[in-house]
Amino acid sequence: SRTVYDMGAELSTKLNRIFTLNSGFAEKIKHEVTPKLEYAFLPNVIQDDLPSFDDIDRVLEKNMVTWSLTNSFIAKKRISQEEGKENINYREIAWVKFSQDYDIKTERDKNPATRTWSDIRMESELHPTSLFSVDTDVDFDPYNSHFTKINFGGTLKDRRGDYVTTEYRYTLESSETWYTKILGQISKSFGIYFSFEQDLEKRQTIETRTGLFLDRPCWDLDLQYKESSDSRKILFLITLEGIGEFGQK
Repeated sequence: SRTVYDMGAELSTKLNRIFTLNSGFAEKIKHEVTPKLEYAFLPNVIQDDLPSFDDIDRVLEKNMVTWSLTNSFIAKKRISQEEGKENINYREIAWVKFSQDYDIKTERDKNPATRTWSDIRMESELHPTSLFSVDTDVDFDPYNSHFTKINFGGTLKDRRGDYVTTEYRYTLESSETWYTKILGQISKSFGIYFSFEQDLEKRQTIETRTGLFLDRPCWDLDLQYKESSDSRKILFLITLEGIGEFGQK
């Protein structure tokens, strides 16, 4: 067994302003800005006498400060009912978050091969309607002034739960792909899906997945057929509520 303590602190505030539109899209929109500063500390613990099965079996030392700035936009709209009554609906239509880590441990080690500042991360979601969304996930290297990761995609769904999602994925000096997934909700708890990922540089399919899923109150089942350029597999995953998941991923 092992015992590891951790410490942390958080400092934040919220600033907001309300804009009046009085349009069919929204009556008012609240813009909320949240700057935040976080500190996390985990001591260095010798773990050589403990078994290691995967990456999470080792607790890594951490001494880090993280800053972030989040912008959120919430729309207020009055919806008329058949009985003549009105309901007020609040919906987050967009949010964008910038963040970056400063590694105190790296600074103290004085290793010229490592960096004290992480990439600047930008995450965002846009929901112009309740059935359509656009999301972005970008990492920017402040040392070399270029993007190291770009993920940009959108999802279109209906009220039953069917959806199609597509995403452009770029990782510096690693990959540039396009991913698409189509899901059909046959019933409330049962559905099927198909997905594929295309290598844009080599102009070839990396993998395709065809599967079905079953969602129950206490457990979930995912059964799929995966095909790539060098293998064909049948995979399954069972998730038990409150316990975890097992099977092949």
